[in-house]
Amino acid sequence: YSYRERRNRTLYLTNGTFTNGAYLTLFNGVIIDRAEGVLNSVPSFPVTVNVVYSGNSTISTGAELPVSTTVLQKLEVNKSGSVLLSSDITVNDTMKVILGSFNLNGFIITMGPAAYLTETPGNTVMGSAGYLVANRDLNAPTALNVAGLGAIFTTSQNMGMTEVIRGHTIQVEDTLESMERYYDISPANNSGLNATFVFKYDDSELNGFNPNNLVLFKSTNNGVNWFYEPSSNNPFAKEI
Repeated sequence: YSYRERRNRTLYLTNGTFTNGAYLTLFNGVIIDRAEGVLNSVPSFPVTVNVVYSGNSTISTGAELPVSTTVLQKLEVNKSGSVLLSSDITVNDTMKVILGSFNLNGFIITMGPAAYLTETPGNTVMGSAGYLVANRDLNAPTALNVAGLGAIFTTSQNMGMTEVIRGHTIQVEDTLESMERYYDISPANNSGLNATFVFKYDDSELNGFNPNNLVLFKSTNNGVNWFYEPSSNNPFAKEI
């Protein structure tokens, strides 16, 4: 195996298996930079930890990600291969996908109260199962991109505590398919909002569609039926 820990409190997992057993206690605020190396067991996590995925190969997440809903702060994907999620996680600060993809792999990413997602073109959170979820109190939001998930709201009304789910499962009605992104929006107040909603997407999610022809459909019965929603399309900004 190959690993290094520097005075800047970064643990590098380059390759092989680090047999840490029950003896690895991490500094508070440590950065775990994982390329191809692995921890063979869960370490003693501090109050906060940050995780970076680097290198080239495709890997599955492991013991480097804490189970606690408060410990994981910053999460970054910056590798030419993919990262496959292996458990539900909660991110409490920034989540960045700079290079590569972060495959939900059927699991859930909960965005904490201050968490925010940033992605780059072609480098995104994706996956045919699983989803990201954020809850925010939306009082008269103006062009608010909730947790960076790409669902943007404007209204002069108070929506209250609003749950936003972003998934990438293709939605189907009869023989018609959607692109590889959807949102579930559940505001506490859903009456008289007169809200504007912007749906952001990435070209990698088009599922063969011409971006110039995209339109919105909505469902009020959990995807059993879909109905056309009048909308305008801006393929240059990648939004509807």
